[in-house]
Amino acid sequence: MKITKVLSVLACLGLALTFVACPGPNEPGVNPEVAANAEAAANAVAAANAVAATNAEAKANVEAVANPVAAANAVAAANADAAYDIAHGAEEVANREAYNNVLAAGGNPKRPAPYNALTKVLGDFTKEAVSSDLADIKGGLVTDVKEYKLTDVDGLMKIAALVNGGEYLSGVTITQVNDIVINDFVLNKDFSYAFESNGERADLAKNLVNLDSIGKKGVSSFGGIFDGNGYTIRGLYMYQANQGLGLFGVVNGGTIKNVTVVDAMVVNSNDSAATDGSDDDRFGGIVGMTEGTATIENCTYVGIVGSPEAKANGGAYEYIGAIVGRADGVTTIKNCTAITQITGDGQPLNKKVGSSGSVAYENSFGIDYATWTVQTDAANTKVDVDLTAVAAVNPKVAALAAKLK
Repeated sequence: MKITKVLSVLACLGLALTFVACPGPNEPGVNPEVAANAEAAANAVAAANAVAATNAEAKANVEAVANPVAAANAVAAANADAAYDIAHGAEEVANREAYNNVLAAGGNPKRPAPYNALTKVLGDFTKEAVSSDLADIKGGLVTDVKEYKLTDVDGLMKIAALVNGGEYLSGVTITQVNDIVINDFVLNKDFSYAFESNGERADLAKNLVNLDSIGKKGVSSFGGIFDGNGYTIRGLYMYQANQGLGLFGVVNGGTIKNVTVVDAMVVNSNDSAATDGSDDDRFGGIVGMTEGTATIENCTYVGIVGSPEAKANGGAYEYIGAIVGRADGVTTIKNCTAITQITGDGQPLNKKVGSSGSVAYENSFGIDYATWTVQTDAANTKVDVDLTAVAAVNPKVAALAAKLK
């Protein structure tokens, strides 16, 4: 009776009570006030995010308006690049046509450099020549003389002839005393064949010096010391079928150091069909393969190893690398760098270690131009190329990589 009166009084005052069922001892409770606060908080976060997004868009719009010069410069640069490509592309077509006409007439014209030749972006890989009173290796070996100098392509050919003729050159030191140009250009800056027609490498090979390997598997190997002395060997072109193919085909007991090979192409000519199992696809840029012991240090290779033709024909080369193709000996690769396009089952530094071989990698970086991955040892391949680390070993290679990328 008293409760009824109380409710009546409250009703007269315009007040009402809401009865909420209380949860039992085993039922979870729901606090309406807490739920309402949570919903309000969520709405506030959503509102703040919306404001932040609006502010970010507004900021971007302001920056776009505030930097019309930068935007215009970017457009102008793109247009200039396009115009350059069009103009020089037409010029290259004309030069190529003139070249082919002279060639067809039986002449021996010099190939004009493509406007996008790799040599035009190589940068400062040259070095001032030094005088030397050492005997020139192209004069042949002299009794009791153990030190020679290398001055030109003829000298490289002489070394190859000596080694492939059975001279091991153990105890002999050959020092390069100036830059050497084997061919004026071999590759474009995208690592495609320079000055080719209809996609045929045969057009590239016209008038090119096809250098012979220094050492061949089953024939002879290099066992001396070759010191590139910081000079470059530019325009290396090798297209041969021998086992052990590279500037140095086979190294056994030798040391190759301070060698820089740029604008280079090393391809085993067995690329017209699938790999035939004869192991003639073990080759590399600096060294094709090692036997016994070998040290390769402070060496650089910029170019391609392998060929698209082989891959297209089902012959994806094995055992190929820019510094060493296959290591069948105890091999050290130290302070070496490479920017290379490997076509086949290879790696930028070294691919295969034979059952009797081993490789000790030290402070070396092999950059794959096609994927921009870097090999630092047998098992470590990472996606990001650390040009700072590369620059610590070879700043010229790092600078070139930044341009090409």
